[in-house]
Amino acid sequence: MKIHTILGQIDLGSMALPEFQRGYVWNRDQVRDLMLSLYRKYPVGSLLTWATRTEDADTRGDGAVAPGVVKLLLDGQQRITSLYGIIRGRPPRFLAAASLAVVFVTQRATVSETPGGVRTTCRALRSSPRMRR
Repeated sequence: MKIHTILGQIDLGSMALPEFQRGYVWNRDQVRDLMLSLYRKYPVGSLLTWATRTEDADTRGDGAVAPGVVKLLLDGQQRITSLYGIIRGRPPRFLAAASLAVVFVTQRATVSETPGGVRTTCRALRSSPRMRR
């Protein structure tokens, strides 16, 4: 499954985080390492979801879940949350916005490969017009 498909399922409410799942705990180094692995086309693990009826699902966050069946993300939440924040520029709807503001709004990681090795930089986004909303 492609990353944009997974993120789209989160946006539509057809993929959600179960209530019992822990919060976001990754630090910048872990996010950078994930991005570096993707850049180098390394495998980054698998996702484990559980498809269940929406009315039986206790989910985190305040976003509505899709009617019918929802996929609950059981394993891979830290990776998906990190990717969502980097690509969309905001936390996914299943987490409180304030909990990820520092990671995704104030910093953006850039990974580049140079002849001397791999270089990772973080730059502030506060001055970006897109992030002032």
